[in-house]
Amino acid sequence: GEYIENPKGEKTRCLGFYQYHSKQFLKLRYNDCSVGEFNGMKIVGFKNLLSHSYGENPKPFLSMTKGAGMNPDCSVEGIHDNNLFATYHTGPILPLNPQFADYLIRLVDESYESVTLEYEEKAYESRLMELLK
Repeated sequence: GEYIENPKGEKTRCLGFYQYHSKQFLKLRYNDCSVGEFNGMKIVGFKNLLSHSYGENPKPFLSMTKGAGMNPDCSVEGIHDNNLFATYHTGPILPLNPQFADYLIRLVDESYESVTLEYEEKAYESRLMELLK
């Protein structure tokens, strides 16, 4: 983004690759269980934030199904720009989303055949259903 603004209103310049900025809030922490969609896949994750982002995001990674996007009033989250995938989702995101891990591997090796195990897929489906309740 362009800058990070602390609670005192002081701004720290950032690289400015994208037209948004972040505002820190240090006295409380924003926690969220969330589900977003990318390329027809539902991506599950968790957020533990001390800031929110505001402004334009023409290249979002996720369209949120449940939970906050860049901020609680936004429906998109992260950045997907060519081969860059950036997100506030933690989890860890790849073990929680085996279909997305397979997708990323296929970007590198088109001949890759998934090795996702049945129990991984069942755990993903169970987690997704629980978060979408």
